[in-house]
Amino acid sequence: MKILQLRKMGMDFYDDHQKAISDCGNYRLRAEFTDKQGYNVTADFTGFWRNTLDVDASFEDTRSGYCYRYKPLKEQTKGRTYCLKDILKAVNSVSAEQYDDVEIFS
Repeated sequence: MKILQLRKMGMDFYDDHQKAISDCGNYRLRAEFTDKQGYNVTADFTGFWRNTLDVDASFEDTRSGYCYRYKPLKEQTKGRTYCLKDILKAVNSVSAEQYDDVEIFS
């Protein structure tokens, strides 16, 4: 069983309304994974406003040493909510490995 690890990068929810609509528990979660082309992607997921999933993702081109925005994941977050199942679906759509579940850690 493959587990996608999400690191807490922001504050835990303090608003009861946010706790009720999202199971993420934190305002920003970071995932690191390898995509289907072999790029090491770092993605920060957020969803505070209206519980819509948003991502800021980048990858480093090891040949040039430059970092670039990673747009394929951004396309996969459209229409999704800030919840663990939608983060998992978005990552699995571009990841070389397919994850079965999510784990959040500090």
